[in-house]
Amino acid sequence: MTGVACVADSIAGFGGCRVRGAHLASCDGWEITLTPSGEVYSGKECRGCVPREAVTGWVCASCLAQVRQAIHESAEYMTTWAGHDRLIQTDSAGGGSGESQVPLSPVALLLDELNRLLASFRGNTEVWVSTEASARAAVMFARAFNAGKRAHPIRDEPRRVLLARCPECAMKALMWIPPATVRGQASIVCKNPACGHRIDEDQFEEVSNG
Repeated sequence: MTGVACVADSIAGFGGCRVRGAHLASCDGWEITLTPSGEVYSGKECRGCVPREAVTGWVCASCLAQVRQAIHESAEYMTTWAGHDRLIQTDSAGGGSGESQVPLSPVALLLDELNRLLASFRGNTEVWVSTEASARAAVMFARAFNAGKRAHPIRDEPRRVLLARCPECAMKALMWIPPATVRGQASIVCKNPACGHRIDEDQFEEVSNG
């Protein structure tokens, strides 16, 4: 596919798939984005407008890596999302009729979009991106999945403990670390390089009262 632009650059709303710092001869220094209604100025300075070249099928190396990673991670996430989704709710407040309704939750809408985009996937990423239509579905799947991961995480991430000081060094440098396994314990670790004090889960109350 030498000389063919990555298909992601032609998808409205993607913000382009371009080489940073490389500009077309027609560039006037201002970013142009593709929208459903056509090309428009974004009002931002152009950081590069030369499309990345497709190297595998219809996608560039960066998009191919994103698609591979999304496929690798998606089974666990999509299974978890499906297991915790709530599709039907009863509206009995505010004088409603109380009849069952089926408003799709954000997670259900996400799963519906991902499954629709996966319809053309046959188990091989390189084959998936070998045609323009399926490559478009592949990069859209990767973008939608990554956005879904950020919006609907399936596991806790480390986070700062804002209202407590380390009982060892007295600095506000405590970080809550989730358990590594389902039956494991969480811990709090001081991120002060000179300290590193660790607090096990059964000692959390002492920290909160300290």
